[in-house]
Amino acid sequence: MKVTKQQVWAWFSIYIRLKYMDEKCQGFDTCYTCGKELPIKEMEAGHAISGRTAAVLFDEEIVRPQCARCNKWLNGNYGVFSSKLIEEHGKEWWDNKWREAHKPKQWRELDLEALYNYYKSEVDRMLLRVKNPDNLPIRWQKHLKTLKKGGKK
Repeated sequence: MKVTKQQVWAWFSIYIRLKYMDEKCQGFDTCYTCGKELPIKEMEAGHAISGRTAAVLFDEEIVRPQCARCNKWLNGNYGVFSSKLIEEHGKEWWDNKWREAHKPKQWRELDLEALYNYYKSEVDRMLLRVKNPDNLPIRWQKHLKTLKKGGKK
């Protein structure tokens, strides 16, 4: 099966939102940039550095849950996003990320397949921890039901 960046992104974006899920696993995330807590189904995976190309796309260190307001309407809310990451990791780390993010990246088929398999398996594992599936998008709820039945999808 030939895996595309879009297919990897589908699992990666779910992974990011589940990775930062509330400690009680009720299916809530907190927007990294504005702090608003919302059900995961209302959150997005936002990038601290614009451009969904190159190394930025699947860089877990610079992707966090964001509400639609911050991610779309405020165009990523980059000022707050970058300030928080700099506070957490330091200016030198940020400068390195910025440089790396703007280098061209060719995704090899084997790399995409490995990422796809990794993020899908992580999502499967994390979904089983969710205690309130109603806070998940419907397609994830369906996938979770398949997982609980022991099926593969």
